Amino acid sequence: MSSIDVRIAASLFESLPPLAWSARVRRGDEKLVLDHGAWVEVRSDAFFEGAWDGNFEEGHFGSAAMLVGSGGRIEGADIVFSAASSLLDRIYVMARPEEVLVSNSLAFLLAAADDEPDADQPFYAGRLLEQALLGTRRSRRALPMRRGTVQVFEAANLRVTPDLVLRREERRIPAEPQTYEAYVDLVSGTIRDIIENAADPRRVRPFRPLATLSRGYDSTAIAALAARSGCSQAVTFDVSPGPPPNGSDNGKVIGVHLGMDVEEYNATDYRRRPGIPEAEFCVHPPGWDVVFASMEETLPGRLLLTGWFGDESLTTDASGAPPDLRHQTIRGLSGSSLSEFRLRVGFLNFSPLFVAAPHVAAVHRISRGDAMRPWRLGGSYDRPIARRILEEAGVARELFGQQKMGGAYQGLMRAEHLGEAGRADFAAFCEANAPAPGVTRRARWARSFERRVRRVAVLAGHNPDHPLPQLARFSRRLEETLLFRWGVHSVKTRYALPRR
Repeated sequence: MSSIDVRIAASLFESLPPLAWSARVRRGDEKLVLDHGAWVEVRSDAFFEGAWDGNFEEGHFGSAAMLVGSGGRIEGADIVFSAASSLLDRIYVMARPEEVLVSNSLAFLLAAADDEPDADQPFYAGRLLEQALLGTRRSRRALPMRRGTVQVFEAANLRVTPDLVLRREERRIPAEPQTYEAYVDLVSGTIRDIIENAADPRRVRPFRPLATLSRGYDSTAIAALAARSGCSQAVTFDVSPGPPPNGSDNGKVIGVHLGMDVEEYNATDYRRRPGIPEAEFCVHPPGWDVVFASMEETLPGRLLLTGWFGDESLTTDASGAPPDLRHQTIRGLSGSSLSEFRLRVGFLNFSPLFVAAPHVAAVHRISRGDAMRPWRLGGSYDRPIARRILEEAGVARELFGQQKMGGAYQGLMRAEHLGEAGRADFAAFCEANAPAPGVTRRARWARSFERRVRRVAVLAGHNPDHPLPQLARFSRRLEETLLFRWGVHSVKTRYALPRR
């Protein structure tokens, strides 16, 4: 390739999900071949779906401290792909001897590569968990498929050279906050900048902010900061998938205090939607975010502000968030099952708390500092930064953060978690695509071995709720991997393109 002649050869397909894209880089070819949906922005030297904390027209999303969504840019003779700064949206890569395929959708990548999950691989759900536990700088990125291998990248740039060498590159990190005021300035400033970027009228499709509310800390504090930047609309769940331990998780009353118009949704309404709404959430186990399908009609063209990463960053427990976005539990996969749903519906998944993820130890020190004592309540669910944000915004202390309810989650880890149509379709898939008996035995033996080793580790002081990273791939049930395979099989059909 030459730095002068490299160009983007883009093809728009109205049949694709509006925010989906798939790119192909061939050895010796002086173009990046891009297939994309209607809302992907394409320029002469770049393409993207998303927003960032910078000027929209300048288009420097790859160097932003906070990128929501994904994209790619020509830089000299190289192509630099950018994944979201959070763990909510990843990019997927398949490297072959003469080409590299990259996409913001696993299903789209597999459709472009004419590949599929391997029925002889019983550990897909566990492999995805393993990668969350090992963090963004891990060496293990592979998801072996039937004919090739997919690599998973997040929270960084990926440079592809003319000879098809892949190199992960870190992006800009904001200055470390030393005080509560500095931390709030960082998060609220990021919210302001991304709301402005997302709403730019020069976009193919501008995105308007929409906050999420509950009776907990994280999303509610983000809503309070978003209100400062003109976000006036929010959503909340009136009825949760299961009964919360202590009353409703409905955050409408908090939204009223923040001056927001709040729409209420029944989190179980997705079960009454036509078709099989659960399938696209199963592409990213454990499918916790399926409840958002209940508000599908509200989400197109929205910048959805959430509080993911609050469990790790806003707590006073300094052991809760190791560096490099490593996680100790399956919470590291929270929010990511929205990916296929959001590409199809057309919204951006924005959790501002990730902007300070490189400085999570400093955020913990701020939470435990003397200046935050008036906002500390004690106990395991104590988040003084979020409490101070909300109380200073005029929200009464007793209205939030009294007990963690988790009302916006519904796991899809067993067939019984699916609706009637989903169970029938999943059963038919399993009948036609059942793993061989030897694969099933291997999966059961490996899971039993992992559980025995973990019991021994617990006796030595290991937290029983934390999988062992070295054995995490064996820790999930075979049924979760079957749900993953079913989800990919179901979603791939939306990425079928005419042969060229």
